[in-house]
Amino acid sequence: MKGSIVPRFVAFAACFLLVLSVTAQSREVSRTWKAVVDHQKPRLVVVMVFDQFAYDYAVRFSDLFLPAEDAKSRKLGGFRYLMERGAFYADAHFSHVPTFTGPGHSVIMTGAPLAETGIIGNSWLTSSGKSLNCVEDPAQKVVGAEAPVARAASPVNLRASTVGDELRLATNGKAKIVAISIKDRGSVLMAGHKPTACVWFDPGSGNWVTSTWYTTGTLPRFAEKVNKERLADRWFGAKWDRLLLPSAYERCSPPIPEAQGTAGGLGSGFPKIVGGKSDKPSKSYYDQLTNSPFGIEMTFEVGKVALDSEELGRDTVPDILSLSFSSLDYAVHSYGPQSEEALEFIVRSDRYVSDFLNYLRAKIPGGLDSVLIVMTADHGICPIPELVKATQQVEAGHVQTSAIEAAARQALRAQCGDTTEAKALLFGYNDPYIFLNRDLAEKAGINLPAVREAIAAEISKLPGVYVAYTYDRVVRGQLPASRVSQLIYNGFDPSRSGDVIVILEPFYLPGSGYKGTSHGSPWTYDTHVPLIFAGANILPGLYTTPADVKDIAPTISFLLGIGMPNCARGRILGEMFR
Repeated sequence: MKGSIVPRFVAFAACFLLVLSVTAQSREVSRTWKAVVDHQKPRLVVVMVFDQFAYDYAVRFSDLFLPAEDAKSRKLGGFRYLMERGAFYADAHFSHVPTFTGPGHSVIMTGAPLAETGIIGNSWLTSSGKSLNCVEDPAQKVVGAEAPVARAASPVNLRASTVGDELRLATNGKAKIVAISIKDRGSVLMAGHKPTACVWFDPGSGNWVTSTWYTTGTLPRFAEKVNKERLADRWFGAKWDRLLLPSAYERCSPPIPEAQGTAGGLGSGFPKIVGGKSDKPSKSYYDQLTNSPFGIEMTFEVGKVALDSEELGRDTVPDILSLSFSSLDYAVHSYGPQSEEALEFIVRSDRYVSDFLNYLRAKIPGGLDSVLIVMTADHGICPIPELVKATQQVEAGHVQTSAIEAAARQALRAQCGDTTEAKALLFGYNDPYIFLNRDLAEKAGINLPAVREAIAAEISKLPGVYVAYTYDRVVRGQLPASRVSQLIYNGFDPSRSGDVIVILEPFYLPGSGYKGTSHGSPWTYDTHVPLIFAGANILPGLYTTPADVKDIAPTISFLLGIGMPNCARGRILGEMFR
């Protein structure tokens, strides 16, 4: 009898401890749920996208950034403030190919892969062989300039909803959504389908414009104001010279004019005078402005006016302001990421971010504790191939568009003979796809899958080509198991993607006769971008947990207490919540 007491006591104790554990877990769950329900939702979400801000800029130039907060003036810094006072994800990537501006922006606020946003490139060829820009809308007209160079744009090609769309739905249209960018696609694809305002820059007139998709005929008040005051002319004749001591630039490569572009005519070396060859502001000046750091400063200035004019973040209904900074991408395409100009852009951007953060702190009730700030990029950038080849002694270079198309024609002749139909079957190469006339192939009874296979095989023989896969293999899920294959699947839309996708070797770029560098590949230098969240509910720190740019939209939605965009696939970055 006595011998049975111990087992009974042990069993009783185990049950007691289990009850305590369950009770404790229940209380913890209750506290966690209460924290979710009762957490302070931001008055304003500010999403800053630096076009072509490769991850390594954030660390390679970090010693040149302003301090997080000045000890005497209490003025906040820029990137260092965000990196130290926010959650800095060091291993954030895009998980699609191609890595271009349109695709990247389409992911950020939808949380969806390109296969579902429908934005498979900056442009693609239609069934008639016509090139269609990702935000082009022939049914609309430009508002804000009499003879615009800018196109009439809209989100008509964007299939997924955005965080802004969901926020407007959740607040019965009371939330204000404003998107600003020099590039139309940098604004349109962030704004969503029916924002409060969406504007972009017209380099023909120097005006900020919109389209009839967004308005019946008048510009948003803030755009009217900056146009009336000729904000874009402020930097006419401005000198862009080195900001720092000479020692800061020793980490940069020297100018290589034979391999670099001119960035809208700004040319090589310092100082550079913006609009220096013009006697008054004109298109050539506006082109140079948008290729200089002053283009980033101008975008921030428009953001300030929008913040005040639209009274963003002033009430308890959350608002969203997205700012996409195009100038970094324009210029570094010419100069390359190892150039002094790239360093200049990042360091000056750090100062502009600082100025804007201090402006937000002063203007928004509750200061930055009432603001959720997200900073990221839409893609990275490849080093200039000629520089890679000279310094790393690895193969690098270009695969000419003409060579890719010639290989496709050779395959067509081998498959179909030298017929009229075979000659007309190739629409052309629009990176990363070969596009064929599918209607003609059907009418002529051409075996399109066989033709695609022949083209892929021929292109694969070209030096600098990593692999070429056909439409049919992608649709059937027949690519070999690899990271590159998964990125191809994520970027593929059966109704818009081309007939053969061409992936080049690392450090190889497609194109003909241009200088500088580009992006678009599945390689890490193009997919790896900084990702930072800062706000009252964010636990500051360095996070090495892998993150996907698709995680941004679900995370913002969660912090706003609204539903996720309809095609969102990312996860909520819950590890950074307080």
